[in-house]
This record gives sequence, structure tokens and C-alpha cells, in this order.
Amino acid sequence: MTFTPNPGAPLYEVAEVDTLSENITATYPPLAVPFVMKPTPTILYNLGTDEEPQYQTVKIVDVTKGIPYPPVPGVAKPGMTPLPPQLPRPVVVPVKNTTVFFEDILVTVDGDAVAGPGALPDPRILHGSPLYDNIIIGTNPIVIPFL
Repeated sequence: MTFTPNPGAPLYEVAEVDTLSENITATYPPLAVPFVMKPTPTILYNLGTDEEPQYQTVKIVDVTKGIPYPPVPGVAKPGMTPLPPQLPRPVVVPVKNTTVFFEDILVTVDGDAVAGPGALPDPRILHGSPLYDNIIIGTNPIVIPFL
């Protein structure tokens, strides 16, 4: 599997930020969702050219390792006490990608979400700094000779 790196792509290599949510008592600002970055030794991308390749190992977000995610502190609306005081974020919800796995890890993409029970919207949609835009599965296999 090979990738073409390109900023603005939908596959993440860094932690995402979820979206603002609210209820009648409080707003819950966007907050980063920490993840464990997992290298994928069998998945590479080329930073060079076809003539002079420079292969790098792809790292992907492992959403299963980030649980539990830190809660979001509530910001009280005028005259209210935030309920809940902190919005729990128990799990990542695969909204956009429900089928693509790399090395047995469900790949998190722009548009997936993190649950935020107690405020709307729930789930809170994830946005971040993507790196890869061209996923070519099962084509152009790369053979790197062992030294």
C-alpha cells in the first residue's frame, strides 16, 4: 500500500480537535482528542520521486488506545450552573469510516466523531491536520531490499 502525502487530506497523522457542543446550561468548547500514533511497518509513502524514492513509514491514529478521553470543561451560560460540569467523551464514533482498517486498526478520518453525551451535537465531529490524500490499496507494491 502506498500513499501520496498532501496537506488538506482526509487521513490523519496528528490528533484531532472535536467541535463545540452545548446544552441549556453550558457550552463545551472544542478540545483536542489525544490518540496513540502507531507506525505501520507494512504501509509506506514516498517523499521522493519515482526515480529517487524516499520511503517513510505511515503512522496512523489508533483510536482504541485513547480511551478514556479527557472530559470537556463546561462554560456556564449566564445565570446557570453547567450540567454536566464536565462533558464526558467516552469513545470515538466511526461516522465516516466504518470499514477501512490498516493493520487491524480502524483508520480515523475527517468526519468521524467522539461521543459527547449530555450536549448537542452528539457525537462531536472531529477535525484536524490531515497528511495523506491518495490511498492506493493493493496497487504499486513497494519492494524494499533488505540490507
